[in-house]
Amino acid sequence: MPHHMSFDLALTAAAAAAERARHIGKPFAITIVDPGGNTILQHRFDGIHAAATTVSAAKARAAALFNRPSGDVEKLVSDPERPGLRDLTTVLDDVLAIQGAVPVRADDGALLGAVGASGGTPAEDEDVARAAIDAIGG
Repeated sequence: MPHHMSFDLALTAAAAAAERARHIGKPFAITIVDPGGNTILQHRFDGIHAAATTVSAAKARAAALFNRPSGDVEKLVSDPERPGLRDLTTVLDDVLAIQGAVPVRADDGALLGAVGASGGTPAEDEDVARAAIDAIGG
């Protein structure tokens, strides 16, 4: 696997995510970002609400910027033992700490970016994102 998220790699990942979304049977929005949270590719199914693109991108940014699944970021900022972390995502623009995005890593563990999805339950969103990762080996 290369050491950056190329557009072609993002296309491959998005195609796998879209296939998984079709299998689930719901329309989704899928966003792939680089390690800085900048959008490389975004896909929105016909019939999905417009907010889903913003949500999938914000989840992907959370996974990239925190270098962990967005569901783990959700747990981190919701930890009652660490109330100071609750406001952590408010200082970052366009970050959403809700399950549905996963980081993409190179073979050596380097962060390449993240894939976020929106349109199903949080678990379905993460399943769609993980299908993208599985397809590119990240």
